Amino acid sequence: MSICYPANLFGKFTEYLKDEKYRFISNEKEGVIFFGIAMRGNLANIQYQILVEEKSFVSYAICPIYGDVRNRKQMAELSSYLHFANHGLLQGNFEFDLKGGEIRFKYFVNCAGMVLTDEVIENSVRIPAEIFSRFIGGIFGIIFYHMDAAEAIALSNSENCTAENENHKTDSYDDDTIPPVFLDFLKHLHDEKDKDDSDIIK
Repeated sequence: MSICYPANLFGKFTEYLKDEKYRFISNEKEGVIFFGIAMRGNLANIQYQILVEEKSFVSYAICPIYGDVRNRKQMAELSSYLHFANHGLLQGNFEFDLKGGEIRFKYFVNCAGMVLTDEVIENSVRIPAEIFSRFIGGIFGIIFYHMDAAEAIALSNSENCTAENENHKTDSYDDDTIPPVFLDFLKHLHDEKDKDDSDIIK
């Protein structure tokens, strides 16, 4: 039995993407939309998969870098780190495929009884990108710099505090407890961030 997707969901979403000059692929019969956005800094791009249901849709933002399923330690550290990242998030959550290594962020929108506005659609694209920007340093640190979850958490905390207040430090970590390779990586990320404050390239 085929599902009839209301025009205010699938049609509204594709209309928004056209108006905003996104290049996308869609299949209305299946209720699926694919597109990508370019990012500044260490995260070059994010691929999006939108799954439209009868009265809701899910926006999946997929990280271009996967965990190495052959490296059990790396997979364990990524799992712990993403569990930390999910704690306290008000909108959406990270998902980690332990069989394939895929890392994605899920943003669910219940459209029952509401009109799907451009603002709602924009949030479903913008918020996952902002969350990835916040936590990508720790993901890269584990995959490329062999950090453990605690070091990756320290990186994320330090980056977030720096963004909010250059003079503020986290309570849990200080320079004496952070490995030199981590400090070098942190400095590199901060230098890149200072070049341009805008993360999403339209």
